Amino acid sequence: MSSTPGSGDSALPGYKPPHRTLTDSSYYSFNGNTWDGNPNSPSYAKAAELRAQQGSAPRHQQAPYPSYFRNGEGLPLSTPGSKIRPGRGNEWLHHPLTPGRTTAWTPQSGVARGAVRSVFTNGAPTQFDVMYHDRGAGTSVRGHGQFVMANYHAAVPSPLPPPQQQQQQQQQQQQQQKQQKQ
Repeated sequence: MSSTPGSGDSALPGYKPPHRTLTDSSYYSFNGNTWDGNPNSPSYAKAAELRAQQGSAPRHQQAPYPSYFRNGEGLPLSTPGSKIRPGRGNEWLHHPLTPGRTTAWTPQSGVARGAVRSVFTNGAPTQFDVMYHDRGAGTSVRGHGQFVMANYHAAVPSPLPPPQQQQQQQQQQQQQQKQQKQ
């Protein structure tokens, strides 16, 4: 017998694979910080929602977002950045992300910007990292929290039912197929 969670075999009768309290989908967490400073707001966002928002975000700089990001914090970004403005080093663009939504933030959306941002190379918004303002990491010149990388959590695979339950399901399917043929 295997005791590996999600392997299909259970180590003990009644074994249940681990279940996360946030979501079984992939998500980003913000180290206990909420996205908008409200203690009742979530401290995580589903990755699918953020990808959907980013897919409809503007591709190039415009006021007020996406705006320039120079990575003064030295974050380990997965994208290379690019030379956007003359006389500057590599820069990125960043854009607000809002947990619980699938459309990009705009000034007209009536939703607060919150602390969460995507950061991407100019012209390539589908390849992005997620970061957020964290006052615990220090404050920026503008008085916001320093940017910190959000933590990505992969989806939890659906567990296979125990072998006995699999056999019962197969038998039920076979009976249904026989009935359909009759």
